[in-house]
Amino acid sequence: MLGLFVLLCYFSCKNESQTTKSTKEMKTIWSGVPGDPNFSAADKLAIYDVMNAFGVYWDNRNIDDFISLFTDDGYLILPQADGADIQFSREKLKEIGNNRFEEYASAGLQQRHFATNTHFIEQRQDSAHIEQYVLLVAINDEVSLSASASMIYDVWLKKVKGIWKISKYIVRSDVKMDLPKNE
Repeated sequence: MLGLFVLLCYFSCKNESQTTKSTKEMKTIWSGVPGDPNFSAADKLAIYDVMNAFGVYWDNRNIDDFISLFTDDGYLILPQADGADIQFSREKLKEIGNNRFEEYASAGLQQRHFATNTHFIEQRQDSAHIEQYVLLVAINDEVSLSASASMIYDVWLKKVKGIWKISKYIVRSDVKMDLPKNE
Protein backbone atom coordinates (compact mmCIF):
# COMPACT_ATOMS: atom_id res chain seq x y z
CA MET A 1 0.00 0.00 0.00
CA LEU A 2 2.79 2.44 0.92
CA GLY A 3 4.60 1.50 -2.30
CA LEU A 4 1.57 2.60 -4.32
CA PHE A 5 1.46 5.86 -2.37
CA VAL A 6 5.17 6.49 -3.05
CA LEU A 7 4.65 5.83 -6.77
CA LEU A 8 1.68 8.21 -6.90
CA CYS A 9 3.65 10.84 -4.98
CA TYR A 10 6.53 10.51 -7.42
CA PHE A 11 4.34 11.30 -10.41
CA SER A 12 2.48 14.01 -8.52
CA CYS A 13 5.75 15.61 -7.31
CA LYS A 14 7.16 15.46 -10.83
CA ASN A 15 4.00 17.11 -12.11
CA GLU A 16 4.11 19.75 -9.32
CA SER A 17 7.71 20.67 -10.17
CA GLN A 18 6.77 21.13 -13.83
CA THR A 19 3.68 23.25 -13.19
CA THR A 20 4.74 25.55 -10.32
CA LYS A 21 7.47 28.19 -10.38
CA SER A 22 8.54 27.68 -6.78
CA THR A 23 7.41 26.15 -3.50
CA LYS A 24 6.83 29.65 -2.09
CA GLU A 25 4.36 30.44 -4.86
CA MET A 26 2.46 27.18 -4.36
CA LYS A 27 -0.42 27.54 -1.94
CA THR A 28 -1.63 24.31 -0.42
CA ILE A 29 -4.99 24.46 1.25
CA TRP A 30 -6.18 20.99 2.09
CA SER A 31 -9.70 20.49 3.40
CA GLY A 32 -8.72 17.84 5.95
CA VAL A 33 -11.17 15.44 4.33
CA PRO A 34 -9.60 12.03 3.58
CA GLY A 35 -9.52 11.56 -0.17
CA ASP A 36 -9.25 15.27 -1.05
CA PRO A 37 -6.35 15.43 -3.56
CA ASN A 38 -5.65 19.14 -2.97
CA PHE A 39 -2.37 18.71 -1.05
CA SER A 40 1.34 18.78 -1.76
CA ALA A 41 2.43 15.22 -2.44
CA ALA A 42 6.10 16.22 -2.00
CA ASP A 43 5.38 17.58 1.48
CA LYS A 44 3.30 14.56 2.42
CA LEU A 45 6.09 12.21 1.33
CA ALA A 46 8.67 14.28 3.26
CA ILE A 47 6.49 14.03 6.40
CA TYR A 48 6.29 10.25 5.99
CA ASP A 49 10.09 10.27 5.73
CA VAL A 50 10.41 12.16 9.04
CA MET A 51 8.00 9.77 10.76
CA ASN A 52 9.83 6.70 9.46
CA ALA A 53 13.20 8.17 10.47
CA PHE A 54 11.84 8.72 14.02
CA GLY A 55 11.46 4.97 14.55
CA VAL A 56 14.55 3.91 12.60
CA TYR A 57 16.88 6.34 14.38
CA TRP A 58 15.56 5.32 17.81
CA ASP A 59 15.71 1.60 17.01
CA ASN A 60 19.28 1.94 15.73
CA ARG A 61 20.24 4.00 18.80
CA ASN A 62 21.26 6.97 16.70
CA ILE A 63 20.41 9.74 19.15
CA ASP A 64 21.99 12.64 17.26
CA ASP A 65 19.99 12.03 14.09
CA PHE A 66 16.90 11.31 16.23
CA ILE A 67 17.22 14.72 17.94
CA SER A 68 17.79 16.41 14.57
CA LEU A 69 14.20 15.52 13.59
CA PHE A 70 12.90 18.11 16.11
CA THR A 71 12.72 21.88 15.75
CA ASP A 72 15.06 23.78 18.09
CA ASP A 73 12.15 24.31 20.48
CA GLY A 74 10.54 20.93 19.73
CA TYR A 75 9.47 18.59 22.52
CA LEU A 76 7.93 15.21 23.29
CA ILE A 77 5.08 14.66 25.78
CA LEU A 78 4.30 11.50 27.72
CA PRO A 79 0.76 11.78 29.14
CA GLN A 80 0.39 10.42 32.68
CA ALA A 81 -2.67 8.80 34.28
CA ASP A 82 -2.76 11.51 36.94
CA GLY A 83 -2.92 14.22 34.27
CA ALA A 84 0.55 15.59 35.05
CA ASP A 85 2.03 15.12 31.58
CA ILE A 86 5.80 14.91 31.30
CA GLN A 87 7.42 17.13 28.67
CA PHE A 88 10.91 16.50 27.31
CA SER A 89 13.05 19.05 25.46
CA ARG A 90 15.57 18.00 22.80
CA GLU A 91 18.37 18.10 25.39
CA LYS A 92 16.44 15.93 27.84
CA LEU A 93 15.50 13.49 25.05
CA LYS A 94 19.18 13.11 24.20
CA GLU A 95 20.05 12.35 27.82
CA ILE A 96 17.16 9.91 28.22
CA GLY A 97 17.91 8.27 24.87
CA ASN A 98 21.52 7.58 25.76
CA ASN A 99 20.49 6.14 29.16
CA ARG A 100 17.79 3.95 27.57
CA PHE A 101 20.18 2.69 24.91
CA GLU A 102 22.62 1.57 27.61
CA GLU A 103 19.75 -0.22 29.41
CA TYR A 104 18.65 -1.92 26.18
CA ALA A 105 22.19 -3.08 25.38
CA SER A 106 22.82 -4.49 28.87
CA ALA A 107 19.48 -6.32 28.77
CA GLY A 108 20.14 -7.72 25.26
CA LEU A 109 17.07 -5.90 23.98
CA GLN A 110 16.43 -4.56 20.50
CA GLN A 111 13.31 -2.53 19.74
CA ARG A 112 11.56 -2.09 16.41
CA HIS A 113 8.83 0.46 15.66
CA PHE A 114 6.26 -0.67 13.08
CA ALA A 115 4.12 2.23 11.90
CA THR A 116 0.77 1.07 10.60
CA ASN A 117 -1.72 3.89 9.98
CA THR A 118 -0.77 7.52 9.40
CA HIS A 119 -3.68 9.93 9.24
CA PHE A 120 -3.19 13.54 8.17
CA ILE A 121 -5.43 15.73 10.30
CA GLU A 122 -4.13 18.98 8.83
CA GLN A 123 -1.59 19.84 6.15
CA ARG A 124 -0.64 23.39 5.23
CA GLN A 125 2.27 24.82 3.29
CA ASP A 126 4.50 25.05 6.38
CA SER A 127 2.72 23.03 9.09
CA ALA A 128 1.04 19.67 9.52
CA HIS A 129 -0.70 17.61 12.20
CA ILE A 130 -0.84 13.83 11.95
CA GLU A 131 -1.82 10.83 14.03
CA GLN A 132 0.07 7.58 13.61
CA TYR A 133 -0.48 4.10 15.05
CA VAL A 134 2.67 2.18 16.00
CA LEU A 135 3.33 -1.35 17.19
CA LEU A 136 6.48 -1.57 19.30
CA VAL A 137 8.19 -4.94 19.13
CA ALA A 138 10.88 -6.17 21.53
CA ILE A 139 13.53 -8.65 20.46
CA ASN A 140 15.37 -10.29 23.37
CA ASP A 141 18.87 -11.67 22.75
CA GLU A 142 17.89 -12.39 19.13
CA VAL A 143 15.74 -15.32 20.30
CA SER A 144 12.31 -14.07 21.19
CA LEU A 145 10.06 -11.54 19.58
CA SER A 146 7.05 -9.98 21.26
CA ALA A 147 4.79 -6.99 20.86
CA SER A 148 5.60 -4.77 23.82
CA ALA A 149 3.24 -1.85 23.16
CA SER A 150 0.61 -0.41 20.90
CA MET A 151 1.01 3.34 20.67
CA ILE A 152 -0.63 6.36 19.15
CA TYR A 153 1.58 9.26 18.11
CA ASP A 154 -0.05 12.68 17.86
CA VAL A 155 2.47 14.83 15.98
CA TRP A 156 2.72 18.46 14.89
CA LEU A 157 5.36 19.35 12.31
CA LYS A 158 6.72 22.61 10.91
CA LYS A 159 8.71 23.31 7.79
CA VAL A 160 11.98 24.98 8.80
CA LYS A 161 14.16 26.28 5.94
CA GLY A 162 12.39 23.86 3.59
CA ILE A 163 12.81 20.80 5.87
CA TRP A 164 9.96 19.22 7.85
CA LYS A 165 10.71 19.00 11.59
CA ILE A 166 8.76 17.79 14.61
CA SER A 167 7.59 20.62 16.86
CA LYS A 168 5.36 18.65 19.25
CA TYR A 169 5.13 14.87 19.70
CA ILE A 170 2.66 13.21 22.06
CA VAL A 171 3.15 9.49 22.74
CA ARG A 172 0.13 7.60 24.06
CA SER A 173 0.31 3.89 24.85
CA ASP A 174 -2.54 1.40 24.99
CA VAL A 175 -0.63 -0.55 27.64
CA LYS A 176 1.34 0.47 30.72
CA MET A 177 4.96 1.02 29.79
CA ASP A 178 8.20 1.56 31.68
CA LEU A 179 8.55 5.23 30.78
CA PRO A 180 11.30 7.63 31.79
CA LYS A 181 10.57 10.34 34.32
CA ASN A 182 11.48 13.96 33.80
CA GLU A 183 13.98 14.31 36.63
